[in-house]
Amino acid sequence: MALIRAHAKQCPYPYIISGDFNDTPSSYAVNQMSKGLKNTFVEKGFGPGRTYNGDFPNYQIDYIMVSPQFNVASYTIVEKKLSDHYPVIADLMLK
Repeated sequence: MALIRAHAKQCPYPYIISGDFNDTPSSYAVNQMSKGLKNTFVEKGFGPGRTYNGDFPNYQIDYIMVSPQFNVASYTIVEKKLSDHYPVIADLMLK
């Protein structure tokens, strides 16, 4: 996480960090990673935000975070069992 944050801090371009963080929204790692970024679920999501569809735990562990140069137009969790994670989609607009 620290290496990604350090690299992103030096990036002169708008960027997107996304993936399976294997951690809940209240975790230290997710909160540290999202500092200064827009969490697309927080911006436009609703409900429990479950992205893991296994038996237990049933939490949000997949994220799309974007640099401030983006506006988040929408966020969707596709509730289809294609794997043990539901796909997440965010529509973004570059300012």
